[in-house]
Amino acid sequence: MSASTLTPRMNEVVSYTITVTNSGGRPAQAVRIVNPLPDKTILVGETGWSAENSVLSQTIPSLPVGASAQLILQLQMNQQGPLINRAQISASSVSDPDSTPNNGFENGEDDQVWLKVRVR
Repeated sequence: MSASTLTPRMNEVVSYTITVTNSGGRPAQAVRIVNPLPDKTILVGETGWSAENSVLSQTIPSLPVGASAQLILQLQMNQQGPLINRAQISASSVSDPDSTPNNGFENGEDDQVWLKVRVR
C-alpha cells in the first residue's frame, strides 16, 4: 500500500494504491480485498469499491502467476491526527500456505497491509 501523501491536510483527498501480487504457483480467481473504512474518512471518487457497514471491498476476477493488480482507493480526511488504513485479502480461489484470508490484521501474515498517515 502506498499513499499520495503521508501528511495530508484536513479535508484533503488521499489516493491509496493497494498492490496485490500472485507469488504462488497457480493462477488465482475471485481475489477479494477488504479495507475497513478508517474513522473520520469518506470514500470519494468512482474507483470500483463497494461498501457495506463501513467495510470496503473489491474483487480481482483473475490474477495469473507472477502478475500484480493495483486497486486505487480515494479517502477524504476529516479529522486531524494519526490515521491507519488497513487492507487484506479476504477470499481467493487458491489456498495460501503461509496465510489465512480474512483472519484479522494483527498476525503479521503476507495477505494484509497497513499504512499510517498524519492529518494536519
